[in-house]
Amino acid sequence: MGARLDRAVTKEVSVIESPPASSALPTGSKKATERPPAKRPFQKSSASPTFAVCYDAREQRAEVTKDDVESAIRNAVALWNAGCNVNYEFLGTCATEIGRSDRAIDYRVWWASWDESMKMEDGSRNAADHAIAAASPRVGVALNRTIDASKFLRQYRRSIVHEFGHVVGVGHSSNPRDVMYQGGRNATPTDDDLRACNAAVEARYGVKSAAN
Repeated sequence: MGARLDRAVTKEVSVIESPPASSALPTGSKKATERPPAKRPFQKSSASPTFAVCYDAREQRAEVTKDDVESAIRNAVALWNAGCNVNYEFLGTCATEIGRSDRAIDYRVWWASWDESMKMEDGSRNAADHAIAAASPRVGVALNRTIDASKFLRQYRRSIVHEFGHVVGVGHSSNPRDVMYQGGRNATPTDDDLRACNAAVEARYGVKSAAN
């Protein structure tokens, strides 16, 4: 089972635990001579929704630079844009003042500090101590500014990719290979992740890819 559609993602969070070092991803059982059927190339719909994204660097952690975070955001949105019917447009640093002629921002990537009321998905642990970030269509992507620095630096680039899946409405996957797997290692959306993303866009906006 791959990434699932979640039409009401509100408090999905990415945990920082990595799989045990001894746990390897499952290997395929097919013979090396067997070839999978040719995959049809993805064709983005001309009706794909477009979302403007900016980075609010206020209260940024000292361990990263603005360029570090903006590079991670550019990478994340490019990965989803390449295979999902969504157009994330990263506009750089959020403006401090918005004029009438300025483009409206749909989602911010920003820094947050959480108290004990913010829990992990299982409800048993505090997000402040165990989550790199949190995201939803309502809040955008909130980065945890108080979690242990080594944990944050190890996972934040993957977490930003993961959280932009939540922003468009994709829930967690049960497959450790998927970027939407909670606490996984893979940092690139798989075919299952992209299918879940397209299903989320279709459910929310009625948009199908041209290849479907």
